[in-house]
Amino acid sequence: MHAVDRDEDGNASFSSSRGGDPSLSENYRYRPTGMPQHAQPGSLEFFLLERYVLFAETSRGLRAGRVHHEPYSFRSVELFEWSEGLFSLNDFAPPRQVPEHAAMSPGVDVSIYAMRSLSSALDSWQETR
Repeated sequence: MHAVDRDEDGNASFSSSRGGDPSLSENYRYRPTGMPQHAQPGSLEFFLLERYVLFAETSRGLRAGRVHHEPYSFRSVELFEWSEGLFSLNDFAPPRQVPEHAAMSPGVDVSIYAMRSLSSALDSWQETR
C-alpha cells in the first residue's frame, strides 16, 4: 500500500508499506525544484529513467520483453526525509551519507510487449540490428 500527499507549500510526502511489517515501510518527503526537463543521452537521468527492456524471473526462467514509452519528464527535488529500508531488504548496507541525487517524475504510460525467454529475446533483437 502506498500514499502520496502534497501540502500547501508544494512539498510532497510518499509512504509505502509491505505486508504490515513496519521494517518494510518507506517514507519520503521532498519538494520539486527547477523546471521539468527530459533526460539527455549519456546523462545519469537517462541511464536511470529511459529503460526499454523489462526482465523478470519466472518459474520458466529469466524472461525479457521490450518496453515502449514517451521520454520521461523529471525534476530535481530537495529531499527532507528518506528511508533506507530497501537497502537492508536487498542485503545492502545502508549508506553512510545523505543521498547525493534525487529526482521525481509524474510518470508516463508504458506498453510492455510479450515476455520471452532471455535467449530467444536476445536472438530476435540481434536480428533486427
